[in-house]
Amino acid sequence: MGTITSYFTALKASRHFGSALKQERKGNISIALQKANDGLKVLSLPGVIHSNPAESSVLVNLTIFVENLAPEINQSGANEKDLCDTYNL
Repeated sequence: MGTITSYFTALKASRHFGSALKQERKGNISIALQKANDGLKVLSLPGVIHSNPAESSVLVNLTIFVENLAPEINQSGANEKDLCDTYNL
């Protein structure tokens, strides 16, 4: 996956983040969490360049969102890899 493909993958993950935010505003916490986790799954695809600006921005925002939202419904937060990747940016 090249830089351009990685960027478009980040845009797809960003759409998941936008959907998650909308669901949270509606009070649909479990759906919001699922959509955010879907975005993190998109960013975990092979070849996504986490150090690029768009990719890192979406990764950090999704990870923080999941970590903040998950305890509200007694779910686990972001996985260890996403937490480590976010921390290492």
